Amino acid sequence: MALITGIVLAGGKSNRFGSDKALAVYGELQLIEYSIHVLQPCCDRVVISANSNNYKHLGYNVVKDNYSNAGPLAGIEACMKMFPSEIYLVASCDIPLINSSIYRKMIESMKGVQAVAVCNKNGQTEPLIAVYAADVYQTIKDHLEKGHFKANLILEKIRCNYITVDDEVLLRNINTLEQLEQIRELKNKA
Repeated sequence: MALITGIVLAGGKSNRFGSDKALAVYGELQLIEYSIHVLQPCCDRVVISANSNNYKHLGYNVVKDNYSNAGPLAGIEACMKMFPSEIYLVASCDIPLINSSIYRKMIESMKGVQAVAVCNKNGQTEPLIAVYAADVYQTIKDHLEKGHFKANLILEKIRCNYITVDDEVLLRNINTLEQLEQIRELKNKA
């Protein structure tokens, strides 16, 4: 059993984006590759949560959901079930500016809790940039079986710490081509 498994969430339908946003190029890499590179230094293995075969070229295990149309929570559940670990790092493939140091801080903050998630300075949480202990699995499974698919609900049911990310640019989420272009402009200015 690996101590830490990184889960890259790439199972979304990308409806607003118009194509598979995980494969969109930002800089020199596809968005999904940024998430992989952020997690790699912090874990023993990386797996990809997706319901397509679009990511085989990356050379990582791709895990399909056990619950249909249940969102990212179903992806986390499937990866936890297939790859037993003590801790799971979760990264949404559409938040390319997050960095490994934030994950290291979350891992360090896991003492006495079941999860650590990031939040912005206004207190908005991001449950898809988080670290979960293995014992959260049953809570996630119970929620899915009851038809509760919002990841934020899990954080309310477990012992959770939060890491505040002051630079909100790091938490920028890409759902449209326009948002990808805005992120590109930010990178060019830096």
